[in-house]
Amino acid sequence: MYIRGIIAMLVAAVATGIWVERSFTKSSVVTISQAANGMETRVIALAGRVYPLGDNRFLLVDGTGKVEIETCPTWYKEIFLKPGERITLTGERLAGQPTAEGAVFVISALNIDGGESGNITIREHLGKPPWALSKKPSTPSIAVLGKG
Repeated sequence: MYIRGIIAMLVAAVATGIWVERSFTKSSVVTISQAANGMETRVIALAGRVYPLGDNRFLLVDGTGKVEIETCPTWYKEIFLKPGERITLTGERLAGQPTAEGAVFVISALNIDGGESGNITIREHLGKPPWALSKKPSTPSIAVLGKG
C-alpha cells in the first residue's frame, strides 16, 4: 500500500512538471522588435517568414526585424522549411551574437509550427539539448579494393 502511494505521488509530480513546462513554453506570440527591446522572458514565441541559412539554421523575418534561428545538428535531425514559408516558432533566446546579416538576436528553437511543414518538435525541454547527450554517429570508413 505504501509503495502504491509513492508511485501515485511520483506520477502526479511528473505529470504536473510536464504540464507546467508545456504551459511555460506556450507563450503568446510577440514581434521580433518587442522581443529585442526589453523582454526578459526566457522562452518566447515569434511568427514570420523563414529563409534557410544552411545547416539547419534559418532567418525569421516578421516586418519588425530579423532573428537567427538555431535548431539542431543535421546529423541529429534534418529540418526542412521552404523559403518564405510562414511559421510560428517557440524558442529560447540565446546570449550569443547572431551571424546572419541584420539579425538582432539568436533563438534556439524548441518547436516550429509551419503551414506546409506541419509541427516540428526540435526539443521538448529547456537546458541542455538531447543531441548534446548523444554521440555524433561516426562516418563509416570506405575500403577501396584494388585489382591484384
